[in-house]
Amino acid sequence: MRRSNWVGLIGLLLAMAAVEVLPAQNIGIGTRLPGHKLHVEVEASADGIRIDNVAANGDPILQYRINGSAKYTLGVDDSDEDRFKIGTTALTSETIMSFGQDRSIGIRTTEPGHFFHMTNGGETVGANSMASFDNSSPEGVALAGQTFQENNPNNAFEGVTYYNEGTSNPAGVFGLAFENYTVNNVATVGVAGHTNCWQGFGVVGSRRFDTGPDNGFGGQFYNDVGYTGNLYSISDQRTKQDIQPLSNALSIVNQLEPVSYHYDADRYPAMGLARGREFGFVAQDVARVLPEVTARKTFLTGAASERQPNAPQEMTAEEFVVMDYTRLIPILTQAIKEQQTTISELQREMETLRQEIKQLKSEE
Repeated sequence: MRRSNWVGLIGLLLAMAAVEVLPAQNIGIGTRLPGHKLHVEVEASADGIRIDNVAANGDPILQYRINGSAKYTLGVDDSDEDRFKIGTTALTSETIMSFGQDRSIGIRTTEPGHFFHMTNGGETVGANSMASFDNSSPEGVALAGQTFQENNPNNAFEGVTYYNEGTSNPAGVFGLAFENYTVNNVATVGVAGHTNCWQGFGVVGSRRFDTGPDNGFGGQFYNDVGYTGNLYSISDQRTKQDIQPLSNALSIVNQLEPVSYHYDADRYPAMGLARGREFGFVAQDVARVLPEVTARKTFLTGAASERQPNAPQEMTAEEFVVMDYTRLIPILTQAIKEQQTTISELQREMETLRQEIKQLKSEE
């Protein structure tokens, strides 16, 4: 007998010696007490099971079946860059998860474009989110995204929406806080922004400026807005051109009609309109005198309503006439100056008149 045949026979005998078959037909490899139909036990320094398909285009797979029907299949897809996949009835279709040679992980996608890439696989998600991170412990966050390199200019977390249907108003990032009560006047916060850098920005809101009707906002708040520092508007000379002095401001002020009023909260109950008596102007009246300080802007009429997670906010919006009260300050300032000039001229005339009267009396 050839030496190679002897080697093969000896290997077979050794393998059979390591295999124990119990009356219950459990097969043990490396163990004398198999607890399952096939029980493989290896030492810490030894390798485990090896699945090897030596064909040029074969897929080494392991399949789990119930009552003769395939339920889950896992293995290496030779036709897709040797990705390791977990699927349902087949390896190359209905893929649940895939692992690339570059150590990328894909869920419901066979071509992960990131280290971790999850898609809905073309299926309708419905009202639920694609992923959920639930933290039921009394501490710790549910999901964290961080960049640790000081020279990395990219965002730690990005939320992007491409919605353009016009029936809802989804946000790139949405924060929702539930509150049943407050303790020591400390309430929950929907979205918080903060920076530990003294020249940084806690929150930045902006809007692309294009050639449209310009009826949106860079930031929009409903209900009251509170602040503890100063409120600044850019006024640097470098940002201005065609600078001209104001004139005839007093005549403009005389055309304005200050009024008192109450907001119609019954008509717009979910806009966060202020309660109580207000003092100001009617924007349409001001527009007839100073159209430059008024504009037409869009407001969400249901923005202050109760919100729920995984629930789109229906778009209920109207366009309103708004005005910038701060832009009246220069006009009022100039009107006061013009009025003071008139008063000063009258005072000089009165003084001249007094002197003339005094002179006439002295000549009598």
